[in-house]
Amino acid sequence: MSLLAGSFLVTVATAPAARAYGTIPGREHSNITRAALGCPQSGTDRDYCFDTNSLTVLAGGGGIIENPNFFGAVGWPDNPLKPGGADGDEAHCDNADYLDPSYNTGRGYPQTRERASTALLACVKHAREAFSAAVDDADDLLDINNRLKTGPEFDRAKRQVLYDWGRLLHAVQDFYSHSNWADIAAPNVPLGPDNPPGLNMTTPSLLFNALAPEPTAASIPRDLTTGCYMVPGGCRGHVRHGAPFNGDDTGLNKDGGRIDPKTGQTSNPTKYRGRIGQNFQQSVRAAITDTRLQWVDLRQGLENHYTGPGQAWLMACGLLRDNPQADCRPGTAKAPAAKTAAPKAPAATGGGTGGGTGGGTGGGTARAAKAAACGVSWQQPGGANTTVFMQYVNCGSTAQALAPFAVGAGSESQYTLARVCRTVQPGAGTSWVIDPSYFPPENTNVQTVTHCWPPAPGAATRSQTIAPKAAAERAGTPSAHTGGARLGSGPKQQGTGGSRHSAAVPCGTTWAQPGGPGTTVTVDYGNCMSVPTLIAPLAIGDGPDARYSYTGIAQYVPPGGQAAFRIDAPLFPPEPTNLQWTTRVM
Repeated sequence: MSLLAGSFLVTVATAPAARAYGTIPGREHSNITRAALGCPQSGTDRDYCFDTNSLTVLAGGGGIIENPNFFGAVGWPDNPLKPGGADGDEAHCDNADYLDPSYNTGRGYPQTRERASTALLACVKHAREAFSAAVDDADDLLDINNRLKTGPEFDRAKRQVLYDWGRLLHAVQDFYSHSNWADIAAPNVPLGPDNPPGLNMTTPSLLFNALAPEPTAASIPRDLTTGCYMVPGGCRGHVRHGAPFNGDDTGLNKDGGRIDPKTGQTSNPTKYRGRIGQNFQQSVRAAITDTRLQWVDLRQGLENHYTGPGQAWLMACGLLRDNPQADCRPGTAKAPAAKTAAPKAPAATGGGTGGGTGGGTGGGTARAAKAAACGVSWQQPGGANTTVFMQYVNCGSTAQALAPFAVGAGSESQYTLARVCRTVQPGAGTSWVIDPSYFPPENTNVQTVTHCWPPAPGAATRSQTIAPKAAAERAGTPSAHTGGARLGSGPKQQGTGGSRHSAAVPCGTTWAQPGGPGTTVTVDYGNCMSVPTLIAPLAIGDGPDARYSYTGIAQYVPPGGQAAFRIDAPLFPPEPTNLQWTTRVM
């Protein structure tokens, strides 16, 4: 069948202004989207990759004249000939530029941190609105009998949802190209507007999680910047985006270069910042990973919004498949057999099957369980180093905000995958798909969960209801940490690092609770590793799910940097826990 043929035929006489990963001629947006979501190269099963024609609608392709989907949904914001013309700064995360005076020989910067953060949050809001539009417009995929529509009516509805979502993907992908999140500064060159510091993060940002509460300026690292693209008075003295209007010699963008549409591997970066170190590859990898996460989020968003039997799955299947009326019928999708595991304690020294996630078919701690059992179930059907599928069923009486939790070897090897935190109502369930590109940087187990603590206001969402099995038992795990501050009971004991410091913080985590049990805890962290990290406090109790990651107050800590946290009594977990630990937030 000819998918969506004839819709919005566009004849392009001139290319749009170069301000983003290329839509034409380099087609970087298209290749990132294809590497992330195409079948079978995305590394997941068919519920998480797009068939050929559906992917072309999303990613674009073919010739300009003969293919109405040449720009594709992800390239639509760059199309100057569409109704309304090319989208504005908020669609590309431009003009959120800032440089601390300490990197600028003490001179002030033309724009405040607050104004830069406001500009970046406008980009985030634009992406969230596109996500909401995609979820809302998905309603038009089904008829009054909750079956997929057919013919041109279905094609128009499908195209609308994908083009809504494409606006989000465009902004997310541009964020990694236009910011310093995933890059480094030029070595042996003074820092300044022409060479801003790079955050060098290898994992996606938490900013574009549309299922979480809307971020605030406090969520933005002080040294995070995008480039000035075009503002009244010009970009002189600013951290600049680069060509075409403000010079390409030292622009921050990493827009140009070759990207393999199957593997995501890069070569021949064409922009100044992209040629420094591995900047182009690292920005593309982050964009691919976040694009995959966005599909997982969209599926979850459909499940949250459409709670009728099979509605959300049918909508998602209709978006993915080229022939959905034949392929998207009940019983056509088979889930792998579920497994559950006794979670490894934080002092564990291994990683399951030897892959990035562990916990596969040879993990050693697995036992057979029904997929809908209370607590955590998981699958890694492809074995080590392949996609992990996790589910959680809440058999309790209160809502739980949860994220996958990975544990490796060493005191700093706890990882909260906060980017995919989900709020699960009593009697409901949720699921996660953990792609290999989102694994922690060492062998770990990720077949358990942690609470995203404290629960953020407004985080609760409706979840797809799964009937809980009250008799099912979860494997227990004793606390890995004995001693230390027990919040709410017992005498105060000294933490691993003693009292609060006024001098440089030692490597790793130190803490203090000078007022005794039930009073304020202060947690300090010194990053002596060679890589930057997001750090948040971690509280650990005695039960199988008694881990609480304070991911809402995570701080970016560069190598050699420090972070300090203050946890007051109202923010304590609902049980006695140890709070002298930290987790690395992904």
